[in-house]
Amino acid sequence: MTLLTHRLIMKDLKQGITDEITASKAINKVNQYLNAVNQKCRSDGTDAGQTGFVKCASHVIAAHFYYTPSVEVSNNYAINRSDCDTNTYLLMDAARLHGIEPYIVYAPGHGFFAWKNSGGHFNYWETTAMNNEGEIAHLGAVFYRKTFDRSYYTPTSETQAEDIYGILIYNKSKTKPDLDAALKKYPDNAIISDKYYYTRTLSHHLSQADSKALIDLLRTDITSDDKKYALSHYFLWSGERDAALAVFRTMGLNFCGDDCYQTGRDLNIPLYRYLYGFFKWYSAQLKKGAVSANVNDFLAWVRTTVLSALLIILGGVMYGKYRE
Repeated sequence: MTLLTHRLIMKDLKQGITDEITASKAINKVNQYLNAVNQKCRSDGTDAGQTGFVKCASHVIAAHFYYTPSVEVSNNYAINRSDCDTNTYLLMDAARLHGIEPYIVYAPGHGFFAWKNSGGHFNYWETTAMNNEGEIAHLGAVFYRKTFDRSYYTPTSETQAEDIYGILIYNKSKTKPDLDAALKKYPDNAIISDKYYYTRTLSHHLSQADSKALIDLLRTDITSDDKKYALSHYFLWSGERDAALAVFRTMGLNFCGDDCYQTGRDLNIPLYRYLYGFFKWYSAQLKKGAVSANVNDFLAWVRTTVLSALLIILGGVMYGKYRE
């Protein structure tokens, strides 16, 4: 249990996300990875040596796990799948076992690896680049969504990462963590406050004090679609449709799923109102493959479907004229 990955797998088991057989498989896959790192990667303690080790250990991830967006560690490690967070947990264990102090850095909707050089400055590594082999993280890239909230782009320790992981798996957990206690422990953490206010929205427990807190938080946490969703709901329930609509329209379509789409319908937005049945069908089809729908992908699918239908009709008309 000195390994972060093992503790997270056990957390999955405790919170009812996985079973003992899958958890055991996941631990075996992690151990196979760490053994491969021990055989292939070395660090002499210098800055260059540590960078070389991180690169080597990251490349070994690609040899053992293929990239798939995921949340829980157990059910994905067990079948050789990983993504940004789960890659980073693996790299954190490998680094600590070889004398490198590891950190995870959260960005909005993302996570990556960090470690300090001899001068006390942080180096950053993007684990998902190059088909999961990884490369130096270039934080100026558009890929890294920018925000003023200090919860993001601040290297985070294993201990806090373990607590945050319990919040990230909240929706899948049968035994739910205490969100009130988590927010009291980390009152300034945007990831935890996202889940706190989003969950209060789903249970219709948002208060006027919550709405004021959300307005304040969104001044710095500018990319939080969960907080925007919660605030738009509060205004909607309070009969302030224009305010609700103004907040709702600032949400990114990539992050607008089933609950968000329903809100767009409740706000009587034509796009959400008239295509609601199609979206429900589209979302149901994706769920069969354990994929979540979002409005941006849905609209792309609608455009492609309509264009394909028009081309088929046009082709039929042209063929008919040719036959004549």
